[in-house]
Amino acid sequence: MKILLVDDENLIRRALFMGLQVKGHSPVEAKYPLEALKKIKEEQFDLIVFDYKMSLLSGGDLIKILQSRKNKTPALILTSMSVQEMNTAGIKLGQKQILSKDKPIEEIINNIESYCSV
Repeated sequence: MKILLVDDENLIRRALFMGLQVKGHSPVEAKYPLEALKKIKEEQFDLIVFDYKMSLLSGGDLIKILQSRKNKTPALILTSMSVQEMNTAGIKLGQKQILSKDKPIEEIINNIESYCSV
């Protein structure tokens, strides 16, 4: 599965990249939302996993832009915000899948894989 990882935190993005690659996926990295938008325009992805709080544009901004462009690629929000804050933001944005950055990387990867198999 080709998965775009968008996170301005290098450590988390790289750990997810390596973990997903080991499990047979084809991850692609973007450090910032603007870089992600360029990659989305150039390539097709099966899933987008992105941080909610990033510099320049937030994950919420990214969702709105993708929706305005009629992009239907499934997306997961990755965040260290509280679940209640993200549930509120997620419902407003039509995004229901939220992953906590506070979990071990292996658990996050397993959650991504579980979402992919639905």
